[in-house]
Formats: sequence, C-alpha cells, structure tokens
Amino acid sequence: MNNVKVYINSNTQTTEQKWGITFTDIAISALMTPAPKKEYLKNKSPLKHGAQVLANSDTLPKSDERTIQLTFHLKATTLAQFLMRYRAFCNELDKGTLRLTLHVYEGNTFFRETYNLKYLSCPQFAEFNNRLAKFVLKVSEPNPKNRELLHSPDITLNE
Repeated sequence: MNNVKVYINSNTQTTEQKWGITFTDIAISALMTPAPKKEYLKNKSPLKHGAQVLANSDTLPKSDERTIQLTFHLKATTLAQFLMRYRAFCNELDKGTLRLTLHVYEGNTFFRETYNLKYLSCPQFAEFNNRLAKFVLKVSEPNPKNRELLHSPDITLNE
C-alpha cells in the first residue's frame, strides 16, 4: 500500500506520521465493501399468495448503516514512543467520531474519499515486543451516502 495514505480527523498528518499506524489491505477492503440495503417494502396480506414487493423507482430501498472492522498496526522504535503513540491514539478514539480519509495516488492521478465513522470498540488488540501492536477496531458508518469524494480530473469511468 505504498500509494495509499490514511488520515483520521486530520488533513495534514497521516495516521503513520501522527501515531505510527499503518492500515492493512484487509482494512482498505472493509471500507470498500458496498453498504447493505434496507429491506424492500412488502405487503404480506393473508388474502393473497406470497408477498407483494414494492420495487418501483420511488420505493427502492436506501442504503443501511453498516459496521466495519478495521485492522491496522501501530509501530514504534522504543517502548516509551510506543506507549505515547498508543495513549494518543486511544485519546483520539475517545472522541467517538472518526473522519477517516483514504488518499490513493499514482503520479498526478489521485482519488480521495472521506468516511464519517463512529468508534464502537476494539475487539482485538495484540502487542509484540513493546514496539508493535495489532488493533482491530469496530466502527459504524451511520450513513454510507454521507461521504466526501475528490479526485483528479483525469479519472473517468471510460478507458
């Protein structure tokens, strides 16, 4: 992921610069997974067989909230640096709201998307040699349509 930068609640410092945190490919894939849809409107009348499903353009289900697990690593060169970075990142999580921005670039071409997430929990944490930790954060995206998107003008849907 050499051409991907991740920012949390900042547009100037990446997670790697600020806390020594690098996101895994699994985390990027989790963010890119399409959001689920809400259920279709149905009428299950006892006077009719089956169910009537309303599926015209006015009644198509909207995107539903989603829960995502993000896996990443926190690295440091000393135990003291590790503890300082860990504490600073935990303080950021305590704020509850995470504006996570993925910035993908190749040369002058870029794609930048910001996700508005809510921190829920950290179901997995493992620390190795007092210099490296693996986190799995559980976050929710209340409205997957509430994202900010920016890209270079040379990106089109056509080849």
